[in-house]
Amino acid sequence: MDSLSGLGEETGWRGFALPHLQARYSAHDASFILGLLWAGWHTPAFFYNYELSLFSVLAFVVGIVAGSMLLTWLYNSTGGSLLATILWHGGYNATVAGSEGVVAAALTAAVILAFILIVRRYGPETLSPRPKQVLKD
Repeated sequence: MDSLSGLGEETGWRGFALPHLQARYSAHDASFILGLLWAGWHTPAFFYNYELSLFSVLAFVVGIVAGSMLLTWLYNSTGGSLLATILWHGGYNATVAGSEGVVAAALTAAVILAFILIVRRYGPETLSPRPKQVLKD
């Protein structure tokens, strides 16, 4: 079931919120804002999935924000493809669901590294080789 959560979440996060935020902010700042909101959305998971400690909360927030940046890169790079972000999100969830902690940690570390490389390669304005995708009010 976790692999299907990308469908509902990405419709809201990248399909609605991100284009509106990018109309006002750089892709980096929009992703950061969205990442913090997304981390808040997942807060209830700490009460049944994770060890509740300062380190685990900080690591989770950093991972979610980095994931938000990576998904912004994917969304903008594909010209606003929700299918691409849904498949990536679902694939990530399917990979870490029920896996050993080391698998989730390694995948999250890879996402954080990808985020760093994306910002260095494309810059904070678009986070991609294509223009940022926006929705005008």
